[in-house]
Amino acid sequence: SNVHNKMNIVPVMELDKVILPFLIILRVFSLCSYNSLTISYQELYHHQKYIHKVEGVLNQIGFKELLFTKVKEAEMAKLVCNAWRDFTFSFSNEISMIGEALQIDIFDVIRVSNYKYDRAQIPKPGPVGGPCLSKDSYILFDKLEDEIVTRSAIKKARELNEGFENFLFDLIMNQIKNKEFDQVIVCGIPFKGNPLTNDTRSSFGYNLYSLLNAANNEFVKIFEPKQVREILNDSTIPIIDKIDIGKSSLIVIANNANYWATEEFSATLNDLNSESLIISSFRVMLNLNRLNKNSAIPLRYRSIGSRI
Repeated sequence: SNVHNKMNIVPVMELDKVILPFLIILRVFSLCSYNSLTISYQELYHHQKYIHKVEGVLNQIGFKELLFTKVKEAEMAKLVCNAWRDFTFSFSNEISMIGEALQIDIFDVIRVSNYKYDRAQIPKPGPVGGPCLSKDSYILFDKLEDEIVTRSAIKKARELNEGFENFLFDLIMNQIKNKEFDQVIVCGIPFKGNPLTNDTRSSFGYNLYSLLNAANNEFVKIFEPKQVREILNDSTIPIIDKIDIGKSSLIVIANNANYWATEEFSATLNDLNSESLIISSFRVMLNLNRLNKNSAIPLRYRSIGSRI
């Protein structure tokens, strides 16, 4: 489904006078989220009475806004929306790599750029995964001529986001090569942490775990908070429920789950072995008193485009 704040797109390919409302409702349940949606139509425009029936049913289950358009426009809107989000994230990821090269705190640059300036709205950098953004740009180009695709900024943005994951992989592998850690812990294998999900498709955290696990499966562990452990359905994924703070650890925070900013998780990190290193792909942690350089035993922490 397409997620764009409160908008969803539901294409209905063949409509019939008898089954029209049922087709739409089935598509709603299979594709919708949040509380408004766009329904595409062919014959629906010519049967206004069905619009009122559909509106009545959907209003009862929580959808307050309905937009009606044609099939191609509805499908195109979904692809355009996700391609746009992918494009904006690629800009942030590129400037984070520039910040990395120049040793400039790009998170602070973004904060200042966005401050009381609505035209900016630059998102924070981070891995771009999941079942929609990783494929919709390619679907958008599927029927186009090669000449259009070759010069497309959208295509280059998608490639940059794919390359950004490799950039993060290389950074983490270099840290492992430069220092011996007792354990590597990947925190956050769902492709996103907010809102909560068990979806690991095109997930940076899961891909990272798979890569490291192929080299040494006893060396690499996954940590998830209780609410994620309860919904993950893959029993083959070895997830620990507690981090061994006595070992020197390379900890990678791979998604943007709210849990990583909680007092509970921060307390664990504050008690880590002094040889440990924390890498955050989204810079989401708070309340880490040992990040202070004046602390007796400061923690080592870094994120892309930001050395702390």
